[in-house]
Amino acid sequence: MCYERSCNNFLYFESRNHKVTDLYMWLSKSPNGPSFKFAVNSIHAMEDLKFTGNCLKFSRPFVSFDATFDDPEYPHLQLCREMLSHTFNTPKNHPKSKPFIDHVISFTYFEGKIWFRNYQVLNQQEQMFKSTDDISKLVLIEIGPRFTLTPIKAFQGSMGGEALWQNHLYVGSVTLLSTPLPRIDNVYMAVSDAVHDNTPLQYY
Repeated sequence: MCYERSCNNFLYFESRNHKVTDLYMWLSKSPNGPSFKFAVNSIHAMEDLKFTGNCLKFSRPFVSFDATFDDPEYPHLQLCREMLSHTFNTPKNHPKSKPFIDHVISFTYFEGKIWFRNYQVLNQQEQMFKSTDDISKLVLIEIGPRFTLTPIKAFQGSMGGEALWQNHLYVGSVTLLSTPLPRIDNVYMAVSDAVHDNTPLQYY
């Protein structure tokens, strides 16, 4: 499909487990990679949070990243930044792009997650944005959607290949469900003794 449409970047959403609402997002460059796999959480649409505002279809966004994406201690975030920039930025002189910028896409790295936010750029006085406006009059209004991305693994190829980086702290819900719960014999003995002796329960 990417070859037919001359597309170099794509997003693919994957949902494996039907019992647990696990949603994964693949960010990849076609056809040779690299690619990133994320777990998608905390999804909220514009209607859910009663966001007000709007931006034109095919309008060019301003893509913003916080300083953590440039930190040498996180080389995987530097790769992630380049791939997100190529995916969400509008190509220069694209035939469907608008000749102005009216919204900002923000990526922030905090507590091991990438927080996605989408804002509309407005003139505080005229309720619209012009290229000649004073920057002090501009305001950002969140219009959604919003969600968080947990980086899981980076691959050399497109949706596969040699692993370039892996998040060893990530534990999926399928792994949690398949892990047996530890026995709590102390609590069981306390409940059994209390039932037979009619004594108050003691928790350990």
